[in-house]
Amino acid sequence: MSEYSEIDKYLIHEEGVIKHWIFKGWKIYATTIRLILCKQGIFSRQIIDTPYRFISSVELRRRRPLERLFGTIILFIAGFLLMYLGYILPYPYIVPPQSRFPLEYMSYLFWFVGIAFIIWFIMGVQQITLHIVGRKPIYIPRELTDVLNLIRDVPQYLAKENPIS
Repeated sequence: MSEYSEIDKYLIHEEGVIKHWIFKGWKIYATTIRLILCKQGIFSRQIIDTPYRFISSVELRRRRPLERLFGTIILFIAGFLLMYLGYILPYPYIVPPQSRFPLEYMSYLFWFVGIAFIIWFIMGVQQITLHIVGRKPIYIPRELTDVLNLIRDVPQYLAKENPIS
């Protein structure tokens, strides 16, 4: 049984695995001919393979996920609603005056967390972007910068392994 039994069926007879990485649902295999990326989801599995010559560019960039922005907006709206409820419920028989103050303090908590989310959104996430001819860009976690280095070094590595005689 091969160490790379998961991708053995995708390899051709002359192809060998140079290096592989496993990180948070990603399995990346660098072979002598191509790069094979496997992303395991909860219900699905995506396998992308691309020859090195089809990788047009690789960049390390900062992305700002929109989920963080939506979370921030929801927190601010919740904070304003709690503040508003604290002011429109003045009747003692509905909400006693002592109970209105926690609503106001809770709104401050939501605003504080919302500001933290804005800062988190602005900071963003650093990711490696692989631009492949004929495909959408592929985003890989920043922790896999070794992949970036290998893609840059593969032509030199292959030249040493297979010298032209």
